[in-house]
Amino acid sequence: MLRIGPLRLSTAAAYRAVIFLAAFLLLSVQPIITKYILPWFGGSPSVWITALLFFQVFLFAGYLFSAALSRFRPLFQFIGYSAAIVFALLLLPITPDAALRPVMDASPAIHILLLLTLTVGVPYFILAATSPLLQAWSHTSASDASPYRLYIWSNAGSLLGLLSYPILVEPLLSVQQQTIAWSIMFVAFSAGALLLSFRQYRRFTPVATPTSAEAVSEIPKRITTSQRFLWVV
Repeated sequence: MLRIGPLRLSTAAAYRAVIFLAAFLLLSVQPIITKYILPWFGGSPSVWITALLFFQVFLFAGYLFSAALSRFRPLFQFIGYSAAIVFALLLLPITPDAALRPVMDASPAIHILLLLTLTVGVPYFILAATSPLLQAWSHTSASDASPYRLYIWSNAGSLLGLLSYPILVEPLLSVQQQTIAWSIMFVAFSAGALLLSFRQYRRFTPVATPTSAEAVSEIPKRITTSQRFLWVV
């Protein structure tokens, strides 16, 4: 159990909440920041395509960071992940500075990539690394029956982040209010992620590796039709 003041929260629930919020923020920041800078550059197709390139590259970089960090000892994982989160917090809010507005002779694509890197690069990088890293931690600490069940919460958060923008966020908030609200939610995410990171360091218990005979015995002898149906769903 995790204790936050008088509140006691199960570790499994904490993993689900942090992963869900990370995925929500990961997807919702894309339309927020891209729409914010759209009037600065004009030509919506080029802005959106360049932003898509940025988000895909940083998403992959976050996955690489998670995979590399999970190979180190718990102490180094705690230091690396926590230091990156603290650094991201220092860059908030994600509201682009007016000094980053483009000049007439600047290359739009390069300027967009630089602007996005300085504004949301580190927070987005951390969010991308969170889901796979916490799934690995959940498995090693045996806090959840299956780490892959956390993937459901990641998908749910991503879907909500995409659907909520045109339905709720865009009609109700200005672009500046959107960046402020997102930054506040990132602070809440950071608090939960830092707490889980500290717990992983303090209560790390490696899971015994099954023998080859045990591993073979765990393989189902026959995959049923109902199982296939659930996988598709």
